[in-house]
Amino acid sequence: MPRRSDEATIQQIVDAADKIMRRSHSLSYDQFLEDDEKQDALIRPLEIMGEAVSRVSTAFRTANPDLMPWSTVKAMRNLLIHGYDTVDLDEVWTMVTHHVPVLRDKLRTWLASQVHRTDEPNPGTPADQD
Repeated sequence: MPRRSDEATIQQIVDAADKIMRRSHSLSYDQFLEDDEKQDALIRPLEIMGEAVSRVSTAFRTANPDLMPWSTVKAMRNLLIHGYDTVDLDEVWTMVTHHVPVLRDKLRTWLASQVHRTDEPNPGTPADQD
């Protein structure tokens, strides 16, 4: 299987965060606690975010240490997957309502900056001539 680009993987993280935001938009804390399907619907994209982080190249993570808390997100994924029977729903709710929106916005900003970079002419390339 070919390796996905770091930018494409960052987009997957944003997509998972968007899914979390949509699913939690009108959800109260009590509704979340009372409904295991709603819990699963929010936990799964958190797992995907953590798995995607592990697929971002080490070189990229090293070059962009402030883009996101790489090791924390990966550790969260490991906890959700391997500690599935001891997941702290209060922590999940905090991630969903406080950390994911901030992270998503930061990653969206970074992705937008990459689009603008590719739109700019290469300074070493002559302009198109008629």
